[in-house]
Amino acid sequence: MELKKVLAGLEGLKVKGTLDIDIKSLDSDSRNINNGDMFVAIKGYEVDGHEYIKDAISNGAKVILARNRY
Repeated sequence: MELKKVLAGLEGLKVKGTLDIDIKSLDSDSRNINNGDMFVAIKGYEVDGHEYIKDAISNGAKVILARNRY
């Protein structure tokens, strides 16, 4: 999938890097991330996906979609 197509229509994004890359798949569970995937960090009621960004990167995430928490 083309990243720019995946993100099309989302407003208020701040991008570091290029949107002209392909990703293999996307997931919000860092344990399912493989090389070339996109990790979507979601803050839930009990678990905050932002705590697993490093794990997703270690598993090969090519793209991270996260909320600005500052």
